Amino acid sequence: MGVGALTLEITLKNYAKGFWQRFKNAFPTILFYAVSFLLILIIFGVKYALVASTATTLFEGRYRKSIRVKELIRMIFMSLLLCVLAYLATTNVVLCILLNFTVPFLLVFFQSSQFIPKGHFGYAMTFVFLELIPMTFPEFKIQLTSVLFSSVLAAVCLVVYARYFSVKTDSHKIVKDSINTLSDILNKLADGYDEKEILLKLYDMQQSFQKLAYNSNHHLFMPDKNKYFFNMFALLIQRAVYLITDGSWKDEREIEGCADAVRRLADFTKKSINADDDAVRAELVKEADELSKSSDVPEGRINIFYRSYLHIALMLLKSMDERDDDSGPDFYKIPWREVFYSITKRMSTDSFEIRFALRLAIVMTITCTVSLVWDFEHTYWFPLHSFLLVQPSYEESAHRMKTRPIGTIIGCTFVHLIYPYLPGVTGVYVFSVLMVAIMYCCTPGTWIQPIFSTSSAVIMASLTVNEAAAVQLRVFYLLMAVILVMIVNRFFLPSKKEGQFKRNMRMLIDLQRHYWGIVQQSLRGEVKPEVAGEILAYFHMIYNEVLIYVKTLPKAESEEFMDMMMVLWNMFSEVEQVICLVEAGEVYPSEYGSLYYASGVFMERLKEKTLDNGSMYVDKSQFKDEVGLLLGGYEKNIHRFYGNKKLIQLIA
Repeated sequence: MGVGALTLEITLKNYAKGFWQRFKNAFPTILFYAVSFLLILIIFGVKYALVASTATTLFEGRYRKSIRVKELIRMIFMSLLLCVLAYLATTNVVLCILLNFTVPFLLVFFQSSQFIPKGHFGYAMTFVFLELIPMTFPEFKIQLTSVLFSSVLAAVCLVVYARYFSVKTDSHKIVKDSINTLSDILNKLADGYDEKEILLKLYDMQQSFQKLAYNSNHHLFMPDKNKYFFNMFALLIQRAVYLITDGSWKDEREIEGCADAVRRLADFTKKSINADDDAVRAELVKEADELSKSSDVPEGRINIFYRSYLHIALMLLKSMDERDDDSGPDFYKIPWREVFYSITKRMSTDSFEIRFALRLAIVMTITCTVSLVWDFEHTYWFPLHSFLLVQPSYEESAHRMKTRPIGTIIGCTFVHLIYPYLPGVTGVYVFSVLMVAIMYCCTPGTWIQPIFSTSSAVIMASLTVNEAAAVQLRVFYLLMAVILVMIVNRFFLPSKKEGQFKRNMRMLIDLQRHYWGIVQQSLRGEVKPEVAGEILAYFHMIYNEVLIYVKTLPKAESEEFMDMMMVLWNMFSEVEQVICLVEAGEVYPSEYGSLYYASGVFMERLKEKTLDNGSMYVDKSQFKDEVGLLLGGYEKNIHRFYGNKKLIQLIA
């Protein structure tokens, strides 16, 4: 066997192995689609076959996650509501324009973010697909029934899958494993182990808990026990990160008592593994109080870490009395100030949500209106293609405008070749399901996936129009969609990665201003822990997005930005620790006025992007060591950050 033949054989074997793995991963989705398609075909008829696709998308997005009954009820309700709205959008042009703008816009605005860019997709696809083929009122009643049937079927299948097949993620186990890891890390820190390796592990742990908290996101900042718990645990981990990133702690570690203090925290953390037990938790609360009061750690960086760590640990232990995996938000109190701030920021043209929501709304309004008023064959392919081409980022949309035409042309050619050999209507149905099954095994956005989605769509269309005409129409509507989406992406708030990076940097600065405002609220006794935790988590989620982009830049530019990102990290860590000292009672009442003024000074400097501001001056001598140390560090870092003119010009 020649080298070329051997290489080909190895390549084919690797591809077959990879495809088999993708098939196993996609099998629950494939099985659900096949069953739901067959049942809808038998019970309701071929006109309602698209309902199987929408239900499958909702199933696919949920079957790997933990399932709650209330979420399944919400899924069924939303499916029915979107079905009604989709029908209304096909009744006249006015409602078509109004609903095709508002529904996609609101779905993106409330369900997507740059951290979950396609959170809207399942419901948006349901709305778009259900309005593709206009229905008479009697037909709509059948469609509504089919949607109810398929969504209930999806809910039942999700419950069965979660009960017998799903690999469950036990949040209690995650917490216990993290507590054990954190304890080991603290001991290693005290013993002088490699800090880079420790820092990476801490950062991964922190990101995991912030994502758990973010997945419980509520736009009204309503108190949520689980989200509060996860945010506080991320904050506990972050305390160790702050310690490591501050170089001064290495010298302090050699001072008598400092390393032992870190070991005491490690021992205390290890005992917290059994904090689920009420009696153990009560003892731990008592021990934390005693450790805090009997501390003999000299003033300095480790002392700040020691006290703030115990303060957060105490808050965590007390919150465990009320934590419940099935608990949701408490509606009794909504912090309207934070709600207004959040909505204002999301409504800005700088926000990811508003930019993507507007582009999707514009595209769907144009395409669905054209599809409604243009009396021609299969015009619904125009909005269908457009919906799939409009992506959260400009780059991803541009990529799909290249790959989708390639896959579509190949798929049309494939159907043209195989169509004569299909055994009637039954053969068409079997071929369509087979193509969809293979499609679910492919990676979205590649040129391969459209081959099979196109094959399925064109072969089903051949039941009502000539196969050759169906092929031509499919390509024609795709070209229309590409031209429209290209224009909208180019001229209507494009979300390029570079632009999103600049907006994210501005948001990180703005969040710091807001956090200094929380310092002032804390001094007035008005701060709400869930709000502070929400902003803290949001800062670090955005920070992580910025880091991902910075790592893609050329090496020299990337290193420069990484240096400034660390400065920004330190700035936020310092203001966050100031809040912790206030909340822990470590700031004397006599210092409140000066700290309130200092917060205002820093807020103004962040707003004006200035290194100094005339008469505004922070006198650090008015504070005791811990607060003065943090304010001094912050002032040094803000000078360093705004001293980088290239960075300031870039994000201005």
